Amino acid sequence: MGLLDALNQVKQEKFDPSEGKTGSGFEKIPAGTYNVNLKEVNHGAWNSGTEYIRFTMEVLDGDEAGRQEFITPTLAEVSAKGKPIPDFVLATSIKTIKVIGQMAGFVVPDSVFAGQTETENYEAIAKAFQPYIGKVMQMTIKESRNKKDPDNPYRNYEFAQLEQPKKTAVKKDPFAGSGDTVNISDEDLPF
Repeated sequence: MGLLDALNQVKQEKFDPSEGKTGSGFEKIPAGTYNVNLKEVNHGAWNSGTEYIRFTMEVLDGDEAGRQEFITPTLAEVSAKGKPIPDFVLATSIKTIKVIGQMAGFVVPDSVFAGQTETENYEAIAKAFQPYIGKVMQMTIKESRNKKDPDNPYRNYEFAQLEQPKKTAVKKDPFAGSGDTVNISDEDLPF
């Protein structure tokens, strides 16, 4: 998308600068089923210092092609407020990571969850997934009610395997080794 495309998008949104609101600039992908590729797996930290592992899924086709969904399962055992994270939350995060791995053709080893620190676990997961970047799968987003924040429903994910694209064979360069070379000097160039 270029600058003029972005300007046209702003016009289509009926943006009114007199309201003084810029918005987040980020619209969630609507609930539904999408063919996606595993674009990136990275370990990072929010401004608060809270760490995360993020799986970036890029939609491959349809009306949402090119858009991204960020899935950030947590392995933190304590919240930012110092409260213990419930076991079911941690279990769901582990399941999410293992399912994404399985759909990409990777059996996620238990060892990536056995680090001495949360940082070690996130680093191990990010490193283990690197050979699977670019793998395709089907992702279904389902939303459920969030009682505390009804404007931001919970997003739940289901995944299914897709056949991976076949790599095309690279044909041998027909000119390689022919011994024919052309020498061009600066005087031969038109500029």
